[in-house]
Amino acid sequence: MCEYVTDASMMRTNLDLTAMEMIYQFNKLKTPKFGGGTYSMVYEEWLRRMKNLLEIMECPKRFKVRLATYQFEREVEFCWGTVKPRK
Repeated sequence: MCEYVTDASMMRTNLDLTAMEMIYQFNKLKTPKFGGGTYSMVYEEWLRRMKNLLEIMECPKRFKVRLATYQFEREVEFCWGTVKPRK
């Protein structure tokens, strides 16, 4: 009985993961960076890949924006810093 409880307590779902654990899993997937550009196809391709990776990870909704914007670089990162939701 005690052995079963120990095993069950070690089982975790992605809903139980912390932000740092999700970032660690996310980075292991070698996620694409996005630095902006003038071509909408670059953005569309990045967005498609991000959606697929987040789905594969079974990423909880509360982490999706945080993980996706973690991949922003250059002017996109700067712009996001000026418009992101405040807590």
